[in-house]
Amino acid sequence: TGLEATSAFIGNAALALVRHPDVRHELAGRPDRRPSAVEELLRFDSPVHLTARAATVDIDLDGHTVAAGEQVIVMLGAANRDPSRFQDPDRLDISRQDNQHLAFGHGAHSCFAAPLARLIGGPAVMTLAGLEMDLAGDPAWLDTVTMRGLRQLPVTLRT
Repeated sequence: TGLEATSAFIGNAALALVRHPDVRHELAGRPDRRPSAVEELLRFDSPVHLTARAATVDIDLDGHTVAAGEQVIVMLGAANRDPSRFQDPDRLDISRQDNQHLAFGHGAHSCFAAPLARLIGGPAVMTLAGLEMDLAGDPAWLDTVTMRGLRQLPVTLRT
């Protein structure tokens, strides 16, 4: 649902910003980077991890034939780390240009909650960027296949 995607995005963004304090500090000092930071955080750890689609026609996919009607699993999170599409894909770069990720799918099959996640996630990301925080334990992930989100993120806030 829209709430799940939004909360997963905010939790994943929090974890990324805790693990990358240099990026967190850069964003806190550069609020003009909020739009690109939101898109980069969505790409870096996508809340919608995979989706299923049915092939509408026979297609050759890297030497394998997928027949019309067969189900195909699309790993959105993996696509967002594709080095043929993104330079240095494992680096969190809030100034990344041409960041056309697939965090919410694409086109007619794009997640309807994407605007909600961006609307709510933007201010949340900026609030997180202004906090001094450290991990206080291991993150606990949701037990789901399609969504990638946190059930728990223990942090210590510093003043």
